Amino acid sequence: MISQNKKAFILYSTSDSGHYMAAISLAKAFKDRETSLEVVLINALEFISPSLENFIHGLYIWIVKRSGKIYDQLWGNQAFYKNVNPIGKMLLVPTYRKFKSYYESHRPCVVICTQVVPCAVFSAIKKEYKKVFKLYAVVTDYDIHPFWVMDNVDGYFVATEEIKDKLIRNNIPAEKIVAAGIPIDPKFSIAAALIKSESGSNNCVSAPRILLMAGSMGVGPLDIITRELDKLDLDFELQIVCGKNRRLKRRLDKISAGLKHKAEIYGFSNDIITLMSRADLLITKPGGMTSSEALALNLPMIIYSSVGGQESRNLEYLCARGAVYKARKIKDIRKAVKNFLNDKALSEKLILNAKKIAKPNAAAEIAETISKSI
Repeated sequence: MISQNKKAFILYSTSDSGHYMAAISLAKAFKDRETSLEVVLINALEFISPSLENFIHGLYIWIVKRSGKIYDQLWGNQAFYKNVNPIGKMLLVPTYRKFKSYYESHRPCVVICTQVVPCAVFSAIKKEYKKVFKLYAVVTDYDIHPFWVMDNVDGYFVATEEIKDKLIRNNIPAEKIVAAGIPIDPKFSIAAALIKSESGSNNCVSAPRILLMAGSMGVGPLDIITRELDKLDLDFELQIVCGKNRRLKRRLDKISAGLKHKAEIYGFSNDIITLMSRADLLITKPGGMTSSEALALNLPMIIYSSVGGQESRNLEYLCARGAVYKARKIKDIRKAVKNFLNDKALSEKLILNAKKIAKPNAAAEIAETISKSI
């Protein structure tokens, strides 16, 4: 049990990310478990500079849209990051003093990072302050970036045993690594238990519901996919989440009136759990958080693309375990949906494989493990 007046920093980078959703999920898990622990959520890039956050966020979108193949080749390239080391050369020095001052003002007993940049900064701070606080890294994808391998981290929480083995090969002690899963909202574990008690039935409507998503930023051709699906002479309804992509939502609002299938168009939604719980099939990109949420709810997935980097690795992991269906081209999605709606065995196979790797209680397990250490 944690003593009174203790603080925890949970750091992420940008509010339009899985890192942020993981941080929120962990904060909820700590609140459910340890009311005496004061949790402070920190957007690391915004803390450093709002203009820097906007620049990096815009640069990332530009890169994945225009140079996805280059990004994919560089992501995970240990030699590249060892030689270039952009965190150490460009971000660590100018941000160290600001974070150090903030640390000294609050003196948290534990710092939890769901993104690599703040973890690198607090690794440097911890080196100076020795063992004054605990530092934990929480990885939110099904592979791990080379930058995560650093000194002064007390523990790693990763999605899979494969990532644990990878860290061990990079000289991280096995006792420091827990393959807990990706921390999703604790409400998903409740919804997962409810779905299980209902024998896997996700909804009671007569027409199947197909949920289309493109991540919080809405990077994806959901309008084109919608038109392709509308060509099918099958009974189903569409629910389309555009995230914060207002242009995409405007395009879909415009075309929805002319569709023969019922389509509900959403912008950014804070209630993804309800949309997923009611859906029969999810069409999406392989983001770590979205994939983990769908796995937890036994929701079959068709993956239509990735932006490269971590998403490519997520897709490789999920496909290797038969937990998703990969559509190589947009036109393949229409054929895949037709097969899914006409052959229940396809969904049942994905659900069976998803159950083997789903970890809906990851946030609670991480919170419990960290609480015992402080």
